[in-house]
Amino acid sequence: MGLVPDATGAFHAVWSDNRTGLAQMWTAAIRAEGTASEGGLPELADAHDVSALVSVRYAHPRFDPATNRVTVEATVTNVSDSAIAGPLKVRAIALESRFGQVTAIGAENGRTRVNAVWDLNLQMDGAVLCPSQSTRPRTLTFALSRAPVLRRNAIRGSEGNLSLVSVTTRVYGKGVRAKS
Repeated sequence: MGLVPDATGAFHAVWSDNRTGLAQMWTAAIRAEGTASEGGLPELADAHDVSALVSVRYAHPRFDPATNRVTVEATVTNVSDSAIAGPLKVRAIALESRFGQVTAIGAENGRTRVNAVWDLNLQMDGAVLCPSQSTRPRTLTFALSRAPVLRRNAIRGSEGNLSLVSVTTRVYGKGVRAKS
C-alpha cells in the first residue's frame, strides 16, 4: 500500500493482509546499506556519464574459431565542444549474440556480463579528451558460448560491423571542462 521514510533513513513498507484470519495493517523496516554511485558501480563513483558527448567506434572485428572469441577495436571520439576529463571508462550495459551467451574477457573490474568496465586512460594522450580528439584503439574481447557456423564472409554485417556480438555501452569521464 505504501512506503514511508523515517528520520533515520529507513523506509517502512505498509500493507494490509489477512493471513491471521483478520484484516490487519502490517509494516516492515527496509534499510539500504552502502554508498550510492553512478550506475551502482564503485569503479564509477567519481565518474559522470558523458555518452552524449562522445562517439564510440568499433573497428577491425575478428573471430577466432578455435576459442570462440571475438575481438574488436574500440575508439572513443569527443564530438562535443567541451574537453572531457579522464579517466574515460566504457561500461557494457547490454551484451547479446544469436550464438548464445556473450562473456566479456579482460574488463578491469572483472565482470563478465553487463556492467563490465574497461578503462581507456592508457589510450588517451593526456588527462583530457579535447573536442574532435579520439582515444587510441582499445581491444575488447568477448567469448561466445556456442560456436557459430559461418560462411566465409559472415563475420561482418552489412556495414562491415561485427554481427556475432552486439554490445551497447555507456562512456564515463571525470568531468567536462567548458570551452573558454
